[in-house]
Amino acid sequence: TLRNSEVKYLSMEGEKQLYNIDFVDVKMPIIMVEGPIDSMFVDNCIASCGSDLNTEREQLKDLDVYYLLDCDETGRKISRKLLNDGKRVFVWQKFLDANNLEKRDKWDINDVYIQIKRKTNFSFEELSPFFTNSVYDLNYF
Repeated sequence: TLRNSEVKYLSMEGEKQLYNIDFVDVKMPIIMVEGPIDSMFVDNCIASCGSDLNTEREQLKDLDVYYLLDCDETGRKISRKLLNDGKRVFVWQKFLDANNLEKRDKWDINDVYIQIKRKTNFSFEELSPFFTNSVYDLNYF
């Protein structure tokens, strides 16, 4: 049954569409998160509906994409791979330190929104200092 399933998001079989891709301004930096719910808390944001980003690469190739994956084991693993590929990824450790948030095994952007009792979406301008494409930052993952 779905209740006992590991699946977080449902989509049509074979569907590889990115959530919200038709509603972002492609002339601006786009932030990609894992889940549709996370995307509701960030301006100009799309969601991969999970952490498997291989299927979306063609749709993203000409866009200015910044990857804000969950702060968990899977998110760190994929962030390291993206960073090695020269992509810009979110450095959770720096963000948590700058916002005086506790370190824990799992964070996502909607957890932060709730934790700090935020009332407006995160903008690219305020999140941009926490993205990197430098392999020298691999030690943060």
